[in-house]
Amino acid sequence: MLAGRISGAVALVALVVVGAALVAGCGGGGDETTVETVTPTKAEFIRKADKICRNTREAIIDGSVPKIEKVVGTPKAQQVEFELISNVLIPALEKEVDDLRALGMPAGDEAEIETILKLTEGAIAEAKTEPETYAQGTSYREGSEHYGQAYQLSLKYGMEECPMR
Repeated sequence: MLAGRISGAVALVALVVVGAALVAGCGGGGDETTVETVTPTKAEFIRKADKICRNTREAIIDGSVPKIEKVVGTPKAQQVEFELISNVLIPALEKEVDDLRALGMPAGDEAEIETILKLTEGAIAEAKTEPETYAQGTSYREGSEHYGQAYQLSLKYGMEECPMR
């Protein structure tokens, strides 16, 4: 009998705690802080996006050039380039896409910007599965069809640095 009362009391306490948590979570008070999403203007978006992409380019250069300079013209060059694609380029481009999405998108331009970002993500996927695609040509834009399309659309939109040149 005592065990039944204890388990009933525990169940009642648990019910009260859960109920109190639900009531507290329902709001209704004026003390709550609301987070407003600020929609950037096109000019603000372009300015911030170009800065993000410029920083991405610098990070890739800083993480790659010294290593490539050491092996240029050696049999190890292609191996190092593939490693840099995996260890430097891909993470930098993934961060670039995340940072660009975090900016928010100008009203009415969401589809256009999302297309650029999806193409960039397609280029990242290519780099993960086919690093040799990125080792072709004189720039990554030439080696990837996705990346080249993203770059052309971003120029048309008004960005000069995105995706990373």
